[in-house]
Order: sequence, then C-alpha cells, then structure tokens
Amino acid sequence: MNQSSKPTSEATESRLPIGIPRRFSMASLLIALVLLIIATAFVQDVRGGELIEPALVTLVFLSAFWAMSARRRTLVLAIVLIVPALAAKWIDRFRPDVLPPGLFMLIGMLCMAFITIELLRFILRAPHVDSQVLFAGISGYLMLVILWSAAYMFLARVTPDAFAFNSPGSNNRMDPFTALYLSFGVMGTVGFGDIVPVAKAARLLSVLEATTGLFYVTILISRLVGLHAPRGTSRE
Repeated sequence: MNQSSKPTSEATESRLPIGIPRRFSMASLLIALVLLIIATAFVQDVRGGELIEPALVTLVFLSAFWAMSARRRTLVLAIVLIVPALAAKWIDRFRPDVLPPGLFMLIGMLCMAFITIELLRFILRAPHVDSQVLFAGISGYLMLVILWSAAYMFLARVTPDAFAFNSPGSNNRMDPFTALYLSFGVMGTVGFGDIVPVAKAARLLSVLEATTGLFYVTILISRLVGLHAPRGTSRE
C-alpha cells in the first residue's frame, strides 16, 4: 500500500511550479533575501556599496529563477520577467540617463510580484509540509516586504512630498533602507510615527500593504494547518 502511494506523491511533486526535487532551492532564495535586507542597512556607508545592492538583487532573482525552473511554462515566464528586471537594474546603476526614472522599479516590482505568486502557488499545491514549504512561506513574506518598499521608493520619486519624516536623525529621503523599514512596519502593523504617508497615493499603498500582509499570513497559516492536519489524523 505504501509502495503504490509513493510514485503518486513523486508525480505530484514533479508537477509543482517550483522545484521541490532541488533540495536547497528554497533555502538559497531565503538566504539571498535575508542577505539583501541586512545589507541594505549598511551598503550606503561602505565603500563600493553602490554595487553590493544590485549584486544582491541579482542573487535574489537568480535564486528565485533556480527555484522556479522545474516547470517549463513557469521557467519561460521567469526568463521573460527576470532578465529585463536585472538588465534594467544594472543599466540604472551605470547609465541612469538611458531609462526613464523609476522604470527599472516598475519592471522589478512586476518580477517580484510574479515570484511571490509562484511561491504562494507552490505552498497551496504542496502535498505535505516540509522545510521547502516553510522556506517558501518565509521567502514569500520577505518578497512582499521588498515589493512594497520598491513601491514606496517609486512613489517618492514621482511625488517627493508623499511622505513626512518626523525623526530628528532622518535624511528626509526615501532611500532603500528607509523604504524597507517603512514596509516592515506597515506589513507587521507596527508604526512608530517617524514616517507618515501624507499623499493619498501613499496612504492607499499603506492600506493595501497592510491588507496584503494580513491575507498572506492568514492564507499561509490556514494552508499549513490544512496540510498538517490530515497527517496527524491518519497517524491517530
């Protein structure tokens, strides 16, 4: 009985949009995301830091590409989105006059949204809870935080007065770390009042991020419980 169920489980895993057979793919993506978030706080104060941030973004996208390379259709979409996003990122770093301001952010946000959706699809279609599913859940949450931080930075470029900075030590600029700090606060519904959305578009983004974070955590927890419950019931 157990032998007949094993091929079925393997066949189900092979059809998942993200490569479960690649044992460390999700762990690599999670590590890359954590490195990017931590490094963002220090790259501005380090010599050559202007190259560290795009290099870590490249590492995140390549790790996501590796994690999504098990399914051909998803692989094609990943190539179509990730390659232009990386090209725009590096072009903006060395030749910011070539592309319109903020265009690379829009391309990058589209790519990050695609990666987040694929991570969520992987979690929803996983046959059981394992380390890959847990890593995917955390990676999806961090990817959402980075996605919304990019949206804040884009809005700050379009509307410089969209945010009010009340902290005495603030540089009154929506740099990458400030955007991440704001995004983590909004996603976790923890606000210190030092960065306040003033424009209607900024307030709308904050509401949408808080709502997105709430729904993501709710869906993630319910799915993990749903995957774990049948195994506990069968053992009983």
